[in-house]
Amino acid sequence: MLKSATEIISDSWHLYINNWRKLVPYLAIIFLPTLILSLVGVASLYLEVYMPASSMVTNLIIMLVLAASFVLNLWASIAIAKALSAHILGQETPWKDNFTSSSHLIWPLIYTSILMGLIVMGGFVLLFVPGLIFAVWYNFYFYSLIFEGKKGMSALTASKLLVVGRWWAIAWRLVAPTFVFGLLNLAIVMGLSTLVKLFSLSQFIEMTASST
Repeated sequence: MLKSATEIISDSWHLYINNWRKLVPYLAIIFLPTLILSLVGVASLYLEVYMPASSMVTNLIIMLVLAASFVLNLWASIAIAKALSAHILGQETPWKDNFTSSSHLIWPLIYTSILMGLIVMGGFVLLFVPGLIFAVWYNFYFYSLIFEGKKGMSALTASKLLVVGRWWAIAWRLVAPTFVFGLLNLAIVMGLSTLVKLFSLSQFIEMTASST
C-alpha cells in the first residue's frame, strides 16, 4: 500500500532532521564547487582591474568548476541515497565507503539521465500530455540504477513498471512533497540572500577599483 503524500513529507522531514549530522560530509562536497566559484568570482574582479587579459583564464576555470560541480552533485546524490537506504535497513556505512562504492555509477547515471530526458522531451514536443506521462513513468530510474543495478532502458522500464496502473496516485505523491520542500528551499535561499546583501562586497570592490 502506498504511503499518503502527507506521510511521505513527514517521514522525509524526520529522516533528514534525525540524520543531518551524517549528511554533512555529502552536503559539504556538494557545496564545495559553489564555494570555489564564489572565490573565483571575487578573484576575477581583482584580476580584471590589474590584469584585463585574464578574463579568458577565468572563464576556463569557471567552466571546469561547473563540470566538476555537475559530476560531484551526481556522485553525492548516489552516495546520499545509499547512505539513507543503509540507515533505514539498519546498516550504517561510513560516508567514504559510500562515495568509493558509488563512483562506477556516475557514467551510467549520466547516460540514463540523458536518455530519459530525450524521451520526456520528445513526449512534450509531440503533445504536453505524453511528456507528462513519461516524466512520471520514468521518475524512479535513479533508484532502479542504484539499487537494482539496471542501466539505460532497463532502468527506465523498471521505473515504468512501478507506476503503471497507479499513475495519478504516484503523480500526486511526487508533486506534493516537491511543492512543500520547494517552498522551504525558497524561504532558505531568500533568507541567505538577505544576509549576503547585508554583507555586500560591492562597496569594498568599488573602493579597490577606484584606488587604482
